[in-house]
Amino acid sequence: MKIAILHDFVSTIGGTERVLNSLLEIFPQTDVYTLSTSESALKYLKLNISNLYTSQINKIKLLENKNSIVQLLAPFLWSAFKLKNYDLIISNSSFGLANTIKTANIPHIQYIHTYPKNLYDPSEKLALQKFFPYHLLLRKIYEKAIHKSPYILTNSKHMQSVLQKMFNVNSKVIYPPVIIPPNPPRNKSRNSYLYIGRLDKTKSIDLAII
Repeated sequence: MKIAILHDFVSTIGGTERVLNSLLEIFPQTDVYTLSTSESALKYLKLNISNLYTSQINKIKLLENKNSIVQLLAPFLWSAFKLKNYDLIISNSSFGLANTIKTANIPHIQYIHTYPKNLYDPSEKLALQKFFPYHLLLRKIYEKAIHKSPYILTNSKHMQSVLQKMFNVNSKVIYPPVIIPPNPPRNKSRNSYLYIGRLDKTKSIDLAII
């Protein structure tokens, strides 16, 4: 079986990259398509570079960290990949809209980590959106894509509920890989909680601190 995996960006190491690594363990000869990469992230992945395909935007260094511009162009960048002769396509997506790829009649499994929040939540808008409301266009593209495939996966019961409520789509939950130490540290001296995650604005870690 010939499989293609579409992954938004291979630029940081987070939950989506751990899922990508797990997919590569299951399907080691898979072709991976992504919008952009970084050397540090590529070193982490169990990926044969000869099976990696990047978009044209990966060659434009001036657009590094220009998230809003890349997201605006994302559906058009994905459409530039001509995915033929595959038996299965798996998109592993959130902000970068990998699930909007046009797959013709090839079965397409969409693993949705989260919907692109800046397209729907006014408080999450990026700088470019304040001057050019591109989210109105991308919403239509995103919603058409998420309804096109009957094979929707997500990473939690919470996101399963959100996808049902916002887009009226049914999804199956497959939890991301997590390594739990046999003897995790415990603080018995007072009531407390442990948060583990990347320092990223979209994670709203400030709410946990407050």
